[in-house]
Formats: sequence, C-alpha cells, structure tokens
Amino acid sequence: MKEFFVPHKDNDQPKYLQIAEGIKDLIRKKILKKGEKLPSSRNLSQQFVCHRQTVTLAFDELISGGWIYSEPRKGYFVNEVLPDELIPETVASVEEQHTFWSKQEFYSKVELPSFHPETPIQYNFTSIVDDLRQFPIAEFRNCFNDSIMLASKQLLDYNSPQGWPFLVDMLTLYLRRFRAIKDRMVIVSNGSQEAIYYLMRMLLKPGDDVAIEAISYPPMFGLFKLLNSNVNLIQCDEQGIDPNHLENVLKTKKIKVLFLTPLHQFPTTITLSSQRREAIKALASKYEFLILEDDYDHECSYFDKPPAPMASDDPEGRVLYVSTFSKVMFPSARLGFMAIPQKLGQEICQYKRIVNHQNSAIIQDATARWMQKGHFERHKNKLRKRCLSRLETVISELDSMNTNGSNLKWVKPNGGMGLWLNTGQDTDQLSKKALAQGVFVTPESYYRFDKKPGTHIRIGFSGHKEEELVSGLRILAALLQNPD
Repeated sequence: MKEFFVPHKDNDQPKYLQIAEGIKDLIRKKILKKGEKLPSSRNLSQQFVCHRQTVTLAFDELISGGWIYSEPRKGYFVNEVLPDELIPETVASVEEQHTFWSKQEFYSKVELPSFHPETPIQYNFTSIVDDLRQFPIAEFRNCFNDSIMLASKQLLDYNSPQGWPFLVDMLTLYLRRFRAIKDRMVIVSNGSQEAIYYLMRMLLKPGDDVAIEAISYPPMFGLFKLLNSNVNLIQCDEQGIDPNHLENVLKTKKIKVLFLTPLHQFPTTITLSSQRREAIKALASKYEFLILEDDYDHECSYFDKPPAPMASDDPEGRVLYVSTFSKVMFPSARLGFMAIPQKLGQEICQYKRIVNHQNSAIIQDATARWMQKGHFERHKNKLRKRCLSRLETVISELDSMNTNGSNLKWVKPNGGMGLWLNTGQDTDQLSKKALAQGVFVTPESYYRFDKKPGTHIRIGFSGHKEEELVSGLRILAALLQNPD
C-alpha cells in the first residue's frame, strides 16, 4: 500500500514541522516501523494540502534528526537504528490495556481444546477433507471467472440471508434427487458449523437439556457449553448410538435436542442401522425432542448406496438437517447449508440478518455454475474412488503391523475419510510421541466430553497420497511396537 495516514496538530508551527512531528509520533508509537517506507511527497502534500516542497523540507528535518534516510529513486525510509533517546523503551498504552483486560469477564467464553500444531506437519492424519491437491481448480476457476465477468448488479449487492437464489435452487434439486429430502427450506451458511450455531442459538435457552453421543464432534461440546446447556452423554456400541440408553435418559430428563452424525459417525465412522434410526425417531415423537442430523460427508460412501438421511422421512419435521460441501470442495469455500421446516427457516433468516446478513454471493454463484455443468458430480465420483484406494492402503499397512506383532483392532468403514483405530495403548501419550516425529494424530480423549484418556486414535487418510500414508503409518508402527 502506498498511502499512510499521518496525524498532525494545527498550531503556530510551520507546516513542514507539523508534518515532521506527525511522522516522529508514528515512529515513536511503532506505527511506522524500522525500515518501512514513508508515504510519498505527493501523497503527503495531498493530505496536508500543501506544496510538495513543504513535504521535502519535513523530510530534510527528519533526516537531520536521525529519524529517516533516503535512497535515490526509491524514497524515504525509517532508520533501522534509531537513537535511544528518540524511542521510549516501553509503550505505556500496551501495559494499560493488559491491566484493563485482565480484569474483564467474558460472558461467551469458548472452551475448546486444539490439537492443531503451530508448524506444518509432514504426516497430518487429522484430515476430514479431500486431498486439496486433487481439487479441479481449473474447472472451478472457469466458473468463478464467469461469475465475475457476467456479474449483475444483483450479484454484487446485498441479497437474501437465505442464500443466492441460483445456489438455493441447485441445492434444493440436489437434495431432492440425491438425498430424497424435499419440502424443506434450504438456507446457505458459512460451513455446517455456522448452520448448527444458528439452529442451536435459536432453539436452546440456558439450562435446556441436550443429548449427544458420548464420543462425538468436539466443537459441539464447546457450543453446548457456550449456550449453558446441560449435556447428557448417550452410550454407543459397535452399532452406534444405543436407543435403550437414550430412552433411559429421556425418562428422567426433558431433552430438547439430540445431536447425531448417523452416517459415518464422527469419529468412529459407524453407520447407524435403519432399525436404530427408526427407534430414535419414534423416541423423538414420544418424548417430543428435536434431532439435529449432521450429514457432513454424504458424498463419500464406498461400497453401496448410503441410507437416506433421517430427514428424508420426517413427517413431523423433527429432524433438522445440516450438511456441507467443505469436505468435497475445499474448506475455505465455507459452504454449508441446512434443510429445515419453513417456519423455523424464516426465523433463522431473520436472525442471520443481524449476524452477517449473507454469504459471499460470488462463491455461491460459482458453485451453482459448477454443479449445473456436472463438474461437482464428476469430482465427487473421483473422490470416492480416491478415498477407497487410500483406505485400502491404510488397512493393508495395519494388517502388516499386526503380522509384525501389533494388536490393532478396527472396523472397516463403508465410507468417510477416516478410520477409528484401537491401539490398545494410551493414545494421549502416543499422540505426543508421534507429533515429535512429524506424525499428527488426535487421541480418543479429544472426542470425549469428559476428556478421559482412551486407546483409540482417528486415522484421517483422505489428505495424503498412498506412499505418504505408508511412510507416516510406519513411524506410528515403530512407536506402537516400542511404547517406552
């Protein structure tokens, strides 16, 4: 950037001294940093409504005082080494801010552990997105260019909080044809996370009881705490959430919302059977609670057609459906959506108006074009094949590890981008040792509301090529075989 605002005080001093004092003040406060280029004489003369020669006199004054130096044909720069008497050792305002904010109470404090490393990791097995190196960027860029080049005034203006109509129509068609969901209001959001927040913020009041799988999606724990909800953990087994335990809880607690990931449960990857789905919906009707269905990776099913979402057969409208394209596109697109009853949808749109009004219309339009041209379907078909190949590589390597003396256990998932692996060891310790050797895995405790240590880790394989998976897993194998 070429411009830089220079404050000044109108006084009896000549204009050039006012300019010089303004620049000195910026350097003292470290707003202008050592080695940084100053604004041009043209820019400053426009700011101060004076002749450029006046600005040159100000620069000469600063040079003589040791504040700045000039380079021919390049401009003026703050000196790298400034006399100690020019710059105070501390800035009082920083200390004052620290003292002030240390006394403040935060009323919406989020408690959410983070396992993301500060530096890039060679083998990151936490991935829940596709390999971004494989995304058809050229196809999407063409659609994005069309959106920009053909943009109407409406596309560039404020639009409906519901979403860009073109994308809303494409999503409505997609949900009807590929997920058997119809007669719902579709609302676009910044990823599924924002959709979930809107829904829970609208429906829960402090003190309400909610239910969630005992091992589940960590941000939901943080959200329920933020909303001051009473969290009830429901037991799971090898078939997923246990309806019998859920009913035992329902007999003593007035549950308002049950959060579920019925397809490829996160993180265990278990797909809830049709019998259990029906049992849970029957309980929802009997005990009058809502089901929040997070269908985060519907496109990534390998062996057979995935079961239809619970929201596809929901005459009472108790199932609130949330999904995302971040997993199959790229996370920074922040493209999620919800399909919910019309009355609730209207309230959500009103709430959204005061939060962020709308999502990026240009990204929405480009995505709608991408879907309309058939690029999305081709991409998701390639994604499934790619993920299945990488899953087979992981399982082959795990079989080899067991042959060599390990005692690893897992259930082969029928879809998804990860595998839930029982190592038989404390995975809190294992994850720390793995990180030190360039392998990043999340331990079981990360997915537990009580944060108790466990023996499982999640192997997210979608973000790595086969040879990368093998190399990373062999580092894990050495750690598992030599835990001390």
